Amino acid sequence: MTTSAQVSEVMNVNLDDFRYVVSIADNQSFTKAAEALFISQSSLSHRIKAIEKEFGIRIFSRSTTRGVYPTEEGKFFISCAREILAAEHKLTVGLEDMRDPDTKSLRIGTARLISPEFMEAFLNDFYVDHKDVRISLQEFRGIDLNKMLVSNQLDVAITYDFMITSTMKHTSFFKDMFVLVPAKGGELEKKLREDGFIPGDVIGKQYLNIGPFAMAEKEMYLYKAMDYILGELDVHPYVNNYGRHMSDLYVLAKAGVASTLLYERLFNLGDRNYPYYYIEDMPVTMGVELVWNKNAYIKEITREFVRYARKFVKKNYQQ
Repeated sequence: MTTSAQVSEVMNVNLDDFRYVVSIADNQSFTKAAEALFISQSSLSHRIKAIEKEFGIRIFSRSTTRGVYPTEEGKFFISCAREILAAEHKLTVGLEDMRDPDTKSLRIGTARLISPEFMEAFLNDFYVDHKDVRISLQEFRGIDLNKMLVSNQLDVAITYDFMITSTMKHTSFFKDMFVLVPAKGGELEKKLREDGFIPGDVIGKQYLNIGPFAMAEKEMYLYKAMDYILGELDVHPYVNNYGRHMSDLYVLAKAGVASTLLYERLFNLGDRNYPYYYIEDMPVTMGVELVWNKNAYIKEITREFVRYARKFVKKNYQQ
């Protein structure tokens, strides 16, 4: 057992170390924790060994049946780590509120895939009833958005469900789906007209193989979603164009360069008048979610924002 004298000599531990331990406990896996924390598994394992050496304990054990699980000392360490992280966040947020007691602040992040028209409608609805709230709104890549939440640099984020990690709590806005957007004046658009289809019709998956096709770049979350769908549909379009963001793919289709897949909500909430088609047996829908760090102290205005989001969903998206 670790003595009080041993603990008093422990100095080389920081807040990130506590975050590392809590993430492993939540994920029950070094691999998944490393992914959620955006560090390598070897770096995480090395740091946990250093923490265990500092405190003279073993925090985690492993077995083929149970995977990674905490020891008795580890359970106590994890419990204390959660309290420390919650206290740190509460201290930071509390001091910010004390510096500016008359202004409530809310730091919101959005994924680049989220429709700006949806954000405008939702935030306008919220702000009408909360004009005393100072809102900071920033757009991030999915991976950066997750980092900002984990490090408590954001209060909430609006993103797609496939970006959610085990460190987050969430509430759903609505389900979105991919639709096929043909290149303007291209081979696919002509073929659809010849076969008697009009925009909004459901078409067979074989049409994805007609003409040039545009995908998101491989390092983007959007690429993973598109690649999964094409694999599940077992189609192999001729991909010769790429775009970093959904807006880039939209431009490529509208310019007649290549057909692509885009979220239907991009059209439903905007003023863009461009034909698209539903694909038969589309394997997935994507949930648009409001997320926050489940290990963080949640200030009251954040709780109110979550409550308002649920009311907004009930009012606008539930029958």
